[in-house]
Amino acid sequence: MHTFSGYLGICCSVLLLLTPYPPASLCKKSLQETRHDCIFPAMGVEFRVTYYAPADAGIAINRKIKQRVAQIENSLSDYKTSSEVSRFFQSAPHSIPQSVSCDFWELSRTSQAISEQTDGAFDITVGNLSHLWRMARKRNRLPTSQKIGAARELTGFRKLEIHPNRKLRLTQSGMKLDFGGIAKGYSADQVICLLKQHRIQSALVDAGGDICASNPPPGKPAWKVRIRDTQTGSQATGQIYLKLANAAVATSGDLNQYLTVNGRKHSHIIDPRTGQATTNISMVTVIAPNATLADAYASAISVAGVSRGLALVENRANTDCLILARSENGGEPIERFTSGNWQRSADQNQQANPK
Repeated sequence: MHTFSGYLGICCSVLLLLTPYPPASLCKKSLQETRHDCIFPAMGVEFRVTYYAPADAGIAINRKIKQRVAQIENSLSDYKTSSEVSRFFQSAPHSIPQSVSCDFWELSRTSQAISEQTDGAFDITVGNLSHLWRMARKRNRLPTSQKIGAARELTGFRKLEIHPNRKLRLTQSGMKLDFGGIAKGYSADQVICLLKQHRIQSALVDAGGDICASNPPPGKPAWKVRIRDTQTGSQATGQIYLKLANAAVATSGDLNQYLTVNGRKHSHIIDPRTGQATTNISMVTVIAPNATLADAYASAISVAGVSRGLALVENRANTDCLILARSENGGEPIERFTSGNWQRSADQNQQANPK
């Protein structure tokens, strides 16, 4: 089996890291760093970037942040018919491998590695199924088994070939790619990398709940990050506060996007192998070395279920998860499951209530 780290490399001179970010001592720090905030809409969510840099750097850096995220969105968004990914799958099947951008190629091969590791629970070729279930939520009714079957025929990560020299090939016409389960995490990582290129070592990026942190704010031990934590029982809800540094956390679930039929919630997260929306997993939170991995694994664990989901992270360094699951019939109560090292991971991130 391929390792995830083996599929990451330099993309457009930006290094996406799986290991901890370099210490601040490697970069020359300004003695007059001030806090800057960059808040803007992208990828259907709100991006919030906080970083510490010289007082006069904010305008230029904010512009570069927005440009970098827009570059990724214009490449990978399946909502935009003019995007690179849309043009790519509209031209399938390909007789020969097609040249693509750095972001498209890098994230495709990263996604393929995760698909292998998760036995297909994560799959970017799920685009037709994603579109089908989007329409189902809009119309408030389940898609027919015939339509699900037809969309499944156009799904399968092995139908997307990864070739050297930034080339990809789709082997079947009618397929669609959907990077929705990984692109926001990737974008958060890329913003951190961009800031590091400009010698900015203290930053936090929140891409609609996919959060990546580099070094803590000046004089602080870590960044404070709030996530939802639900104990056993239908009404027992709460929150947990992590102090994050040189790591990432992502949450996936049916809190905001779902379809309810006969009292059963059908999430926006689709199992690529069956074509069905997930119903038993309410929420998954993953702590990982970077947001790309945290984002994708949160989606994969939502599909894989409790037992397989916990197994996916047990032997992965610095990666842990919290799973909130419903009963087998998709109803209450909510049960709470954690990977073996979740509590240790939370403790290392200095779990605490905010002050």
